[in-house]
Amino acid sequence: MRYSCIEGAEVFPGEGNINADPLFVGDGDIRLQRGSPCIDAGTFEGAPTADIAGNARPCGLAVDMGAFEYCPAIRLALSHALVAECAPARVFVNLTTGHPVQAFSFGVAHDSAVVTLTAIDIVNCPAVQALNGGEGPDYFGVCLSAGTGDCPPDIPAGGTVYCLGAQTQSSTMTIPPGADQPITRLTYAAVPGNGNGTESTLAIVGCLGDHVPVEVIVAINDVPRIPDAAGGLLTVEAPECRFIRGDANGDRRLDIADVMSVLIYLFDGRRGPLRCQDAGDANDDGRLNIADPVRILARLFLDGAPLDPPYPACGPDPTLDRLECGVSTCQ
Repeated sequence: MRYSCIEGAEVFPGEGNINADPLFVGDGDIRLQRGSPCIDAGTFEGAPTADIAGNARPCGLAVDMGAFEYCPAIRLALSHALVAECAPARVFVNLTTGHPVQAFSFGVAHDSAVVTLTAIDIVNCPAVQALNGGEGPDYFGVCLSAGTGDCPPDIPAGGTVYCLGAQTQSSTMTIPPGADQPITRLTYAAVPGNGNGTESTLAIVGCLGDHVPVEVIVAINDVPRIPDAAGGLLTVEAPECRFIRGDANGDRRLDIADVMSVLIYLFDGRRGPLRCQDAGDANDDGRLNIADPVRILARLFLDGAPLDPPYPACGPDPTLDRLECGVSTCQ
């Protein structure tokens, strides 16, 4: 007999045998509890690929002694956030795992009538950023508008993520065990026109993908595991957009760069650094046209009258118009 846990006066003869309390869950329940000396203490030799309950073996770094593998809960959970036309929302996917994680993939669904997914990254996700000596994961692939052909009708939109810690050292370059570790950051913008309190549920799903759906998977010891998943919620709020009139490029100064920002916006397909149309409306007539850069030039070089509020201080627009301000450019 080898690699067995046998309580007695002394260790039973045989390679890998131990003499200890196996810490079963209870009488008649021979599943292992956290901290059991039988966890990762078995042998790969002759071990089946699944335990008696059908769970993949090994679940951790090595095969466990006994009929059941100890598999602590693996969980992906989305955070909640507020979103507004002037304030994009940052939502994190948090990982809970009892074992090192080599890779993960998932999709996150949202209500496209309420929010738009604008970015997916690993900013403020230290466990992922630390991979490969601080260089981050070998591969981090995302899609902001994944196909929904394999999804039910109540999933109208979403994005996908696939992360591989290291292609050549997958067993050592891993996300460490831990609870509620942020592993992905998603940024959402509010769709204009929704009232205060409008909500978009967020859900971790495995149906999103342009050609083949991206599965919800966490890889541990080269074995794909399906984690528990907890959704999140985005709620629309309506704070006032804040800007400085004439500060078209959002650097809190009025100078020739603001003239260029408005001109680029007007004559280059409404592109360029103008993020707040109200800020570019230098003459406060509720329109963006050539009169606005002329108004800025007059203020800068011809001792023109001060611009209308909010100027020179940051503040909300006191004038009701149809111009949009997608983000506050000052506080």
